[in-house]
Amino acid sequence: MTVFFCAHYDPHMRSHWSGPVTNELPESVEALVIGAGVSGLSAAMALHGSGVDTLVVERGAVGSGASTKNAGYLMRGGADNYAAAVDLFGREGAAGLWRATEENLERLIALGVESVDGFERRPSTLLAYEDDEDLDIEASAAMMREDGFDAELVTSGEDTLWREMPPRCALVNPGDAVVNPERMITWLRSHVRAPIAKRTEVFDLIESDAGVTVRTSAGDIRAERVLVCANAWASRLVDCPVVANRGQMLALRVPESVRLDHAYSANRGSEYFRAAEPGGVVVGGWRKHFEHEERTDTAGVSVNVQRGLEDFAARALGGRYPVIARWGGVMGFSPAGLPRVGPVSEAGRLWCCAGFTGHGMSLGHVTATHAALAMAGSSPVPPWSRPVRSG
Repeated sequence: MTVFFCAHYDPHMRSHWSGPVTNELPESVEALVIGAGVSGLSAAMALHGSGVDTLVVERGAVGSGASTKNAGYLMRGGADNYAAAVDLFGREGAAGLWRATEENLERLIALGVESVDGFERRPSTLLAYEDDEDLDIEASAAMMREDGFDAELVTSGEDTLWREMPPRCALVNPGDAVVNPERMITWLRSHVRAPIAKRTEVFDLIESDAGVTVRTSAGDIRAERVLVCANAWASRLVDCPVVANRGQMLALRVPESVRLDHAYSANRGSEYFRAAEPGGVVVGGWRKHFEHEERTDTAGVSVNVQRGLEDFAARALGGRYPVIARWGGVMGFSPAGLPRVGPVSEAGRLWCCAGFTGHGMSLGHVTATHAALAMAGSSPVPPWSRPVRSG
């Protein structure tokens, strides 16, 4: 019998009886970053590295959101294929977004992410099973090569996926990578020299021409500038068009006969699966079949999505295998799938960097780095983002 456990509580809430928060917060700081996931840590690195007195405030533990609850894809591209991105953003816009994800991986490698246990250079592959996606994948491969990207269109393969559930065709991104997301966050945290106030809830942000008053569970802080990197929860603090959506996953224990050579995504990125360690496979997605239910900021799992993931995995892997873990993470989705970066008011003291639409691992580091430097006045806003205050 399969037993499902659903989490319907906020693990970061604290009672009066828990005792006082031990963080000793400064009265004032030059820059305050809200959120200690991939984007918040990256922003803090950029600000502190530029000589800006910086503090990070995190409502839970470091990386306690979706930054440690994803599939660990460091892949090129956006939420869909290149042809679909060209339709949305134009040729130049799509190319800029794809190059940003390449820069994201290059920057992480320059920092030393290859030393993280679980990091591996592994191609990511987009699988086409329907007629319309088949045509998009073919068009994507052609346009990507024209625009200078290394991409390969294939119609066959040698691993379990191609034997059990062969697609019509597939697009291979050969330069991508995968990583254990929890270990990557621990590694990224080790590069942050700015102090981090953990388990500190931000209740209100009051902006003026002189700065921002940040009201927290540990007291008020005066900051010259504030960058909200809370992703799915950003709209609780500032006016931005980012909506919380849950992404669910499971892990399977598989025999040696099951082999996945690439990190795969199917159905326009709706489902994704890869080998995670010897004898393990992680599978995620299925939220599009229950979009209304999954538009939530409650982490955990649901029976419907988990059953869908099990059925999908059985088809892709050629059998049903033991589930060894189930989990969910809350992502921030934005219109058109592009992150929202910039000031949230005319005063320009309060900024936001959020809305990675399931691609925070592939875009969060580079986007937040540029966003932090733009807030500090030493870099332009990343061109692959959209203003916070636009529709």
